[in-house]
Amino acid sequence: SLSLLVPKIMGTPLTAARAAIGAHDPSAFGQAYDALTAACNGCHQATNFGFNVVRQPQDATWFGNQDFAPGR
Repeated sequence: SLSLLVPKIMGTPLTAARAAIGAHDPSAFGQAYDALTAACNGCHQATNFGFNVVRQPQDATWFGNQDFAPGR
């Protein structure tokens, strides 16, 4: 179930991102953001939503950090 899967996959990366923000550490935040992005994509794959690929934001639109390109 998602209620069990999401905390397991996302917990550590979210904690790291929060810690980097709290420490005002841009380098640590970049690493944590990349790990969080990978965790999002791993969860999407595990739950058959792999068509929604999270990425570094490409623009300031609502979905600038997502890639819905066909064939993924």
